[in-house]
Formats: sequence, C-alpha cells, structure tokens
Amino acid sequence: MKKNRITSAILVAIMCASILSACSQQSDISGTSSGDQTSPDVTETTAEETTVSYSSLISAKYADKNYGGAEVRVLGFGPGHHFYNYGAEGENELWFAEQSGIPMQDAIYLRNTKTEELLGVKLNVTFDSAPQNTIKTAVLADSDEYDIVLSRLDYQANNAQAGIYQNIMNLSAIDTKDAWWDADVVDNFTILKNKLYFISGDGNFYDDYAVQALFFNEKLFAEGNYGYDLYNLVRDGTWTFDVFYELVTNTTRDLNGDGKIDITNDMYGYTDNGGIIQHSLYMFGDRLSDKNENGEIVLQTQSEKLVDTIDKIYNFVQTKTVFVGDNNASQAAFEEDRVLFCTNMIGTLADLREMESDFGVLPMPKGDPSMTRYCAYVSNGWATAVAFPATASGEALTRAAHALDAMYAFSKDLVTPTLYNVMLESKLVRNTDSRDMLSYVFASKVFDWAGDLAWGQSLVSSVNSLASAASNSFTANMEKINKATTKQLEKMMDAYRELP
Repeated sequence: MKKNRITSAILVAIMCASILSACSQQSDISGTSSGDQTSPDVTETTAEETTVSYSSLISAKYADKNYGGAEVRVLGFGPGHHFYNYGAEGENELWFAEQSGIPMQDAIYLRNTKTEELLGVKLNVTFDSAPQNTIKTAVLADSDEYDIVLSRLDYQANNAQAGIYQNIMNLSAIDTKDAWWDADVVDNFTILKNKLYFISGDGNFYDDYAVQALFFNEKLFAEGNYGYDLYNLVRDGTWTFDVFYELVTNTTRDLNGDGKIDITNDMYGYTDNGGIIQHSLYMFGDRLSDKNENGEIVLQTQSEKLVDTIDKIYNFVQTKTVFVGDNNASQAAFEEDRVLFCTNMIGTLADLREMESDFGVLPMPKGDPSMTRYCAYVSNGWATAVAFPATASGEALTRAAHALDAMYAFSKDLVTPTLYNVMLESKLVRNTDSRDMLSYVFASKVFDWAGDLAWGQSLVSSVNSLASAASNSFTANMEKINKATTKQLEKMMDAYRELP
C-alpha cells in the first residue's frame, strides 16, 4: 500500500478516537461471528472520561515488585526507521529521553518513567534499522544481550518460525486477555491453540495504521445526487458491495471526450493499486488462509466461497470503471475531484490534509449483506509487534515481561487519551461522521497468515496478477502453485510444531 508522508503525531491519534471491543471478537472466514458487530461497542476515552484506570490496575498488580534498578534491554526501530521517516521528526514507538512539550512524545516518556518507577527498572533502548536481523544474529550466537524486540509484524513472524522468540503463552506475567493487548493479533497469530510468539497492543501505533479504509470525495458525492447517506448506511449495517459497485460504475466517465478513460484526465469511481484483488477479498469475509479446529494454518484457495469472491472482484475490475495503478496518480486525481472513492491504509490519511474539497472516511463495504461486521485487509508489513528473544531466561525474562506489561497498560491511560486529544484539535478528519466511522474501520481488521508472510508470497503474487489478466485464471493459477505453496505452509507448520 501507499507509503507517502504522514503527520504521525496526528495519525497515531486515529487509533485513539475509538477504543474498540468489537474487534476483540474474531470473525470466522465468512465474516460472521457469535456477536453482532454491525455497530461496534465504542467507548470514546479522554483523560477526564476514563472510568477504568489501567494505571491503577497495573500499579496494584506490581505493587510488591522492585528489581532494584536492573536493566530491561529493548531493541527496536528508532527515528527514521521502519516507516517512521514518513512521520514527524523523532517519531518512534519506544523511547524519548525527556519531555519536549510535544504531547505524544511526552506521553511515551511518562509511560516509560512510570514503568521504571513502578518496577524499579531502567529501560535501556537500542535503536536499530533492522532489529529483526540483529536479534536473529544474537539469538543464533546464543547471546542474551536483549530482553525485548520490536519490529514489523511480518518480520516477527518469520523470526518466530526460526525459533528466535519465546512462546508468550508460556509466560505467566503476560495475560493476553488484558485490555491493553490487541485481541485481533492475539486471536489470529496464536497458532496450534497455545503458541504465540509476538504481540501488539496499546504500545504499538502501526498495527492500527495498517488497516485498509475508504476515502470518498464529499464534493463529488454531493454533486452526483446518488440518493444515499453513506454514513448512515454504515451505521445501519447496509453499506454493501452492491451499493459500492453501483456508485463506482455510475461515476466513471470520459471527461475530455477523447474516447478513452485515463487517470490523468478523466473521472474514476474507484482507485487502488496492484494489490486490489487481495485487498478486496477481505471485505467479503474471506482469507487466503485460516485456522482449523487444531489451530493449524490451512489454505482456503479451494474454497467455493473464495473462488466465487475472486470472480466477483475480477469482474468488478474488468468493468474498467476502476483504476488499478500508481497510488500517487490516484491521490492526485482524488484531490483534483476526479475520483469518488480511493482506498489506502488509514495511516496515510494525513496525506489528504491539504486537500481543498472535503472528504469522508468509511470502512470497506460488506461483500455480503448477511455479514455481521465490516472486514478489511491489514498490512503485516506496516504493523509492528513485540517479542521476547529465545535466549532470555530466569529473572531477566520475568522482569522484561513485567516491564512490557506495565508499559502497555500505562500506554492505555497515558498515550491513548493524549493522542485522542490531538485528534480533537486537528483537521485530519473533517466531520463528526467520519470520526464516528473510525470505530468501524478499526473493528474491521482481518489479519491473514498468508497476507504478507514469506511462505505465502507466491500465492499473493498469483492472486494479484489477476488484476491485469485477460481472464479469471484463479483456479488454474492455484492448481499450478498448490503443491509448492502447500509445501511451504507445511514447512512452516512443522517448524512451529517443534517450538516450545
């Protein structure tokens, strides 16, 4: 997805606009769940409104702990690393040495200070442009120089498969059901029922940046007299692919009369990049892979439902009312009022901050009207997660787990409300309806083991190649790569079976 410059101090606040319980109910592959998720259970939290003090809970939990100034050594991306270079100067998720008057930085500083004071520890943070490589080298050399590591979620998954990390489910200090951990990450990446090697939560911003959303041009929508209130459709659970299809196909047109439609001169109903097939299948409640009753990852490529979904998406792209191509060209046309809908990760929203016309934010539509929630792609490459090295042991490991637990609990009270207040003062989201829509966007997360991880790359490439194919060859493509993909998947599963 697009990686343009973002104003991070504001963007991080997007995740704080809504604290979601709906996303803690993991959907099955059909996009349905045991609970009705059409209308997320949302609690908007500010410093004054907080009814549950997570700081008090964590302080009580560790009231008797004092590690006498012992170090907790943290390795992770620093300023200018990951995609932080697209954000504010100094942006990172781990450490600031002092208060600066910048709300987000001060919140992280206070979070860390409170963690150190509560546990009697000293956080020693090492910034690294490739922490996943550094920690792998250290562990393979049987070095215990780091206690915690933060990196991209896809890199963390690759390292986990190689035995680089601890099984978090074996650590009594971490209760993954606590409110400061991301339930979507826990649910999706717990494998074989009781194995989880990396985790995200309130201390991470980029697991929220990574969810796909729709941006729509309100000026074009008003001029089109389409007869829909999109925001209320979302709230009513009736924002569906059929409505989306109608709007897109009725919008695209040749503006300059040259007999062809191009992104530079004409109008499109919808734009996405070359990953459109993969991105779109999640809104139908599908995945390329899922977990069976034993917690094993299994391919879904022969599922009749997925085959039908791919066919619908392919036919949609083939209407030629959709532009598939460069994100920068799409954004330029959107800002010039020549695109009704464009899609990107919610973390790119600040790219539109200078747009003259008003725009709105929506979740991806429901592919099937019977779905009980909205579903959307999440980039495992933008999302970040934390893990404990396999070489950590004894008191050092327990101390690190306690420190991370406290950091994420304090983040829920300190970082989240602070950044929510930043959101209130910004013009990033231009109306209260769009602010309301953010809750649906964050509740729509669908993580997929095949999405961006190493073993599934040929699968994803084959799926996305359909966007420019002369015919829908999905079934044939899957037959060609099935043996090799299954072999890669089994290799991964065998590796996890051998891990503690």
